[in-house]
Amino acid sequence: MHHYEAHNEIDFYTWNEEECWIPKGATAANLLDSWEVPPGECLPNQPQPVRRSALSRLSVGDFLLIEERVGPLTGESSDANENHRQFVRLTKVLFSHDPAHGMIKEDGPHKGKYKVPLVEIEWNIADKLRFPVCVSSRAQPTSGCELVQRVSVARGNIVPISHGRTQEPREIGTATSKLRQVDCGDRWDDPEIVELFDRFEPLIDEAKLTFAAPIATTVTGSTFNGHDPREAEPEIELVGIPGFADGRTVRLQLDQLHETNAFVNRWRTLEDVERHVLEDQLNARDSSDLSRLPNQRPERQRELREKLRESLTWYPKRDLITSRESDRHFVVEND
Repeated sequence: MHHYEAHNEIDFYTWNEEECWIPKGATAANLLDSWEVPPGECLPNQPQPVRRSALSRLSVGDFLLIEERVGPLTGESSDANENHRQFVRLTKVLFSHDPAHGMIKEDGPHKGKYKVPLVEIEWNIADKLRFPVCVSSRAQPTSGCELVQRVSVARGNIVPISHGRTQEPREIGTATSKLRQVDCGDRWDDPEIVELFDRFEPLIDEAKLTFAAPIATTVTGSTFNGHDPREAEPEIELVGIPGFADGRTVRLQLDQLHETNAFVNRWRTLEDVERHVLEDQLNARDSSDLSRLPNQRPERQRELREKLRESLTWYPKRDLITSRESDRHFVVEND
């Protein structure tokens, strides 16, 4: 996750207009960019706009908050309309410049005339502005009739998150089982013995488990906060380490499934029977490669570790009505 200082407060471009508004219902605007100049590096001549700008990391899919920061008639932050705030999600980001106006730097090592860098942005029709956005205005006579600039701004670094704190992996116990004879056999076949697992109902130490709905890539700014709580699922997963009928489990720790070198080192110390149990979790090709894990390329070692972890992971569902017998699903119950 990256945050950029230039995205904290972004100015709209006024095209040198003293009283500038973005109309209600608009789905596009122009942002004022600036050139990034690393120390000791000169700005080149700019026949075409360059992406060496402060907003160069702005991209399609980013959220922006359009917000009125001061009152247009007074220039005071206390007079800003708190209802003039709206999220939009960008569908177009085009880096360009003002073809009619330039900017002059009169001092310093990079003095000269440069083109004004702009960012042309658009957002979905579902995010059309619910109110006219004042960019610059004239203050009322009681406030001196002064030009009020930067009335409204756009704020980036907006990241959709869920409330909660990630806990370290922990052991929650072992699922117990019993062997049961299900038939009597005959003169040709021995009786069939099956392993039946008892109901596994572990308790977690931390209360108030976070529930969250996934953020779709197509979600717009207007639906950003409009999720149906009934779609939320518990933010928890269960990793089951396989074991044996005598109650022993494979000597594999959860953290070793998250780090490739640790996983390979543990693999070297496992008994053959433990390796066979893990190999059985994968398809034939992956199982064969896993049996020769230390000899695989680092990329393949990482891929096998991730596949094994996925095969051992159980995922939470609201219910098991549509789950199949082979699905690794479980249900979270709250007291």
